Amino acid sequence: MHPTTTPPKPLIAFNESGRIGVMDISRQNAFGFVGSLFIPFKAGKNEEAKIIAYDIKNNMSVDFIKNKEEKIIKEPIQCSFSKEGILYILDKGNGCIYSVEKIEENHQGFNKIYIPVEYLIGTVVIALIVILIIQIRKTK
Repeated sequence: MHPTTTPPKPLIAFNESGRIGVMDISRQNAFGFVGSLFIPFKAGKNEEAKIIAYDIKNNMSVDFIKNKEEKIIKEPIQCSFSKEGILYILDKGNGCIYSVEKIEENHQGFNKIYIPVEYLIGTVVIALIVILIIQIRKTK
């Protein structure tokens, strides 16, 4: 039984019209941003699809990856970190997985990032299988 009948206050609230997907937390120095949540955000009526980085300790969120002119990220549904510190982003909208390797951090906030994009040919089902394999390896 929960110790109180009052619901907890949300850690972060999204006032946009889009929907959030499955998030993961950066746990290794190999990627950086240790302790930050990486949240996929599906486009809504007033928002573009993006990946949000939320620094829990400093209660600060930024658009970590956001489309510019081209809509590369269409419908991100899951972020997942590998043991090697690579962030994988499953994009259901275009049936691919993006990988983001180590980036630089500074004390002023988040820097621009280089995203080596690896398109996997196949369906969303194949992409989901890859994410499941990563999740299984995490638990070992």
